[in-house]
Amino acid sequence: MTTVMPVEKKCALCGALNECYVLTSTNNFGGIDTEFRSYAVGMDPIAFSLQTCKTCGYTHYDIEKVPKNIAETKEIVKNFLDLKNSDTKPFLIYESYEMAVKILILDEVMPENIAATYLRAAWTAEDSNSALAKKYRIEAARFLSEGISRSEKPSRRKTEQLFLLAEIYRRAGEFKLSEEIHDQIVIEDLHPDLQLALIKIRELLANGDNRKLMLEEVLGR
Repeated sequence: MTTVMPVEKKCALCGALNECYVLTSTNNFGGIDTEFRSYAVGMDPIAFSLQTCKTCGYTHYDIEKVPKNIAETKEIVKNFLDLKNSDTKPFLIYESYEMAVKILILDEVMPENIAATYLRAAWTAEDSNSALAKKYRIEAARFLSEGISRSEKPSRRKTEQLFLLAEIYRRAGEFKLSEEIHDQIVIEDLHPDLQLALIKIRELLANGDNRKLMLEEVLGR
């Protein structure tokens, strides 16, 4: 089961004390899809991965983490609140991830981490706002592609990142871009389970199908 623990966190921007939740355990009993999203039985851990200051709205994986540029971060938070016409009322989950990713970009974290945060935004948006989910996926792909380009040597990790990049594009309906990435994947470097998944994914791609695919469907588990 997914479990959380309440902890007191001091906001790095305004100093306010907040009761936040920290994940203490989770599971993937609900399966894993081809974007490597785990589905937990019980509470969705994605809903508890971010923390938001209830006083100023600062949102981060850890609101005690001091940003590199406090003044610019405060401006990001203010502009985001103004754009959402909010006064730090609870955000929708994907809005929280959208704010967090803007702050991560300002802090110049690794592109892969920015991509992962955009992808979480897409996952939480797709049931209610498919257009926004597509936008988030395109941004996730852009940053993941940047991270991949920094890796010169072939490796299993790089191959799996290409697999994920191609799948993000397919799920976003960008089939041509997905096909171009597929041409770069060295199949032999993938885990055998992903090699099997790739066969099914290419069938979906050929048919212009961007639906979600669970690994269990492919592996017959």
